[in-house]
Amino acid sequence: MYNYPFIYEDLILREDLFILIVGSTGTGKTNDALYMIDVLSKNGYPVLVIDPKGEYKKRFSSEDMAVYHFDYGENMFLWNPLQSPSGVKPSVWVRAFSDVFTCVYGLSDPSRRILHQTLEKLYAKYGVYENSGFYPTLRELEKAVSRFKPGSRSEADSKRALENRLYLVNYGNVGDALNVPQSIDLSYLYEGVNILDLSAVSSVRDQQLIVELLIGAILEHRKVNPWSKALNIVIEEAHRYVPEVKDRFISERNLIELSIAEGRSYGLRFIVLDQTPSLLSRQVMANCGIKIIHRLDNYEDIKLIIKIIGVLEDDLASIENIARMDTGKAIITHPKAITNTILKYDMLKTSIDMPKYVKTKSQKSMIKSRVQRRYMIREELRRIIKPSTYIDKNRNQV
Repeated sequence: MYNYPFIYEDLILREDLFILIVGSTGTGKTNDALYMIDVLSKNGYPVLVIDPKGEYKKRFSSEDMAVYHFDYGENMFLWNPLQSPSGVKPSVWVRAFSDVFTCVYGLSDPSRRILHQTLEKLYAKYGVYENSGFYPTLRELEKAVSRFKPGSRSEADSKRALENRLYLVNYGNVGDALNVPQSIDLSYLYEGVNILDLSAVSSVRDQQLIVELLIGAILEHRKVNPWSKALNIVIEEAHRYVPEVKDRFISERNLIELSIAEGRSYGLRFIVLDQTPSLLSRQVMANCGIKIIHRLDNYEDIKLIIKIIGVLEDDLASIENIARMDTGKAIITHPKAITNTILKYDMLKTSIDMPKYVKTKSQKSMIKSRVQRRYMIREELRRIIKPSTYIDKNRNQV
């Protein structure tokens, strides 16, 4: 057990308190998260890590952890974002997908309408509304959009912008991972520690699309399906997915902000990390009851943080503390703290060994079925995607 005196374990295990960790590069944010994942997993809580840089897989050493990625090979994250989560009405997911896709890529309202109408027709064609169990793919959606007949020049421009974005999403390794007929079962992410490695997704907007749709799917899935323990979602570099947007209405929150606002009711708990808090959504920060502040170098970030933790802006001592803290120091504010406190802790130098659980017969059977399911999905991908179709500039093959 690593000695982290800066935060009590009972606070980490409180499902009603979300955690915000901020600090410049190399100040200890990831070490905080690693310790929290260690505590949560040892107490039987599932953890999903959103890792944009591929750092976390290097810091763990355990068979009880699964790493999903978007590179070709074993454990490629095979997910069809057009497949509505189990138990969720298809009409709800059509609306959610259309809103997220057009908002992430900055497309116009006419593009959103074209996307919504086209996806509804595809759902009807595949019998989705009749629970056929079959779903269209993004490449089929792209072809269907290309057949849409615009009624005006502006509508034609909106259609072209939507086509271009679908083309880019469907190209390369990311496109191959997101174009499978059947998705990974979301319930797999509710067990143990799972890491979603996004380092092979070169576009930040593509990363935002994947993360926002995935978290939105998890939220909708847990609204209508039973769950036992809270799923802890760790989001690194959170401003990539929930940036601060000025001059907007509260109803314009994206799906991640909505999940953070409503997640407590459905067994979702968030640990948010960022090195540039001034770029992060204020709504996200406001929903985090535990705040851990490491050294910050940017004055705008410091000015924002001292307001959030309740320190006067002209308190030069607090500003100096945040700007000059050594690596391994952190200011923490939480419901048990009488005042904001600066505490020192030791940095982790080695990887964390996750606990080896004693599995019951039913647990072993479940793990065996999960392994078989992953094998079936990989085999399905090999049949669908041939090496010759990985690079297809003319898009003659699907």
